[in-house]
Amino acid sequence: MIKNKPFNLAYLLLFVTLFFVTACDELPCPNESGIQVNMGFYLIENNIISDLFIDSLTIEYLNPNNENVSEFLGRQRQFIEIPLSITSDTSTFVLKFKDDIADTILIKSDRTVKLISHQCGFDTFFDINEIQTSSNKLDSVWLRRDVVDYADFENIKIYF
Repeated sequence: MIKNKPFNLAYLLLFVTLFFVTACDELPCPNESGIQVNMGFYLIENNIISDLFIDSLTIEYLNPNNENVSEFLGRQRQFIEIPLSITSDTSTFVLKFKDDIADTILIKSDRTVKLISHQCGFDTFFDINEIQTSSNKLDSVWLRRDVVDYADFENIKIYF
């Protein structure tokens, strides 16, 4: 019996050490890429709505500080996520399609900055108030969910 005490004590020390090391691990932040508005593409034909997959889409972000950034989305997609401006209540995007036709989407929103945690810092949440679009290729838009947060819910439906 006396020989087992150091052996049991070693296991106890190992267990306690592992418990405290795992208890100190940082929790992952909810969304490391930030909060983004979720948009889906749909086709309206003969009063029937169906999913639409867009090929070779380029998104140009028109920032209020005049630093325009473009992002090319090469593969087909029916759904996109776009970051809204954290410095302005208006976010403007130009969607450039494969056939060189472009449409502009302007989103007006209210911003709320919230502390997520000490490790993750602050994040900006949005409430969409209004959407304006051009109609070169777009037919209409529908604001399905005005709250933009960590959820994967579709905020805006874009109809062609």
